[in-house]
Amino acid sequence: MIYSYNGKKQLPEKIVKAIQPNYKTGPWIAGGCPRCLWQDEPINDIDIWIGHPSQVLELTNRFHEHLGIGISFSTDNALTFDYYATKEDRAWAEVNEKWKLQIIVRKKFTCLEEIFNDFDFTVCQIATNGEGKFYMTEQVAEDLHTRRLRVSRFNKEGFLERWAKYTMYGFEMTKEDLQQNLNDTELVWSLGDGRSLY
Repeated sequence: MIYSYNGKKQLPEKIVKAIQPNYKTGPWIAGGCPRCLWQDEPINDIDIWIGHPSQVLELTNRFHEHLGIGISFSTDNALTFDYYATKEDRAWAEVNEKWKLQIIVRKKFTCLEEIFNDFDFTVCQIATNGEGKFYMTEQVAEDLHTRRLRVSRFNKEGFLERWAKYTMYGFEMTKEDLQQNLNDTELVWSLGDGRSLY
């Protein structure tokens, strides 16, 4: 179940205007950016998830119109746009600080719950409309407050890198959770010499 909360932190108005988040149909701002906003931490990138392929062109056009930016590079996973903060953005970023706006194109989603179910850690299961409203699953608020890294969907590929990344962000996985998710001997042995992580 997804819960809605009102928070104080918002994104710059022109970025919200360019994205035009829509809770029902997308696009959605979910993952790291809303987590950083909720926790009052610096934002590095804004991941935007789509509900229909036509939203990619619509977003691209609005980014050009409202932000004056085009595609910096693309992969099978995402289209990336580099946005450099201006004086108007001083409440959110230093002038000329770069934010990456990334349209996730690897697949489309029909609702926010589908996006959350696609995330590996509960602390990623958070979204925002950019105007102070946040959406999250039941476990998220508690895990963000306690800095607990809890696996919601184990994905062997990329797990170690993602675990290390969130550990650097100050999140910790309990020994029990770590043992449970490293049960796959192939994953443990891939570290080399069968070294244990716990």
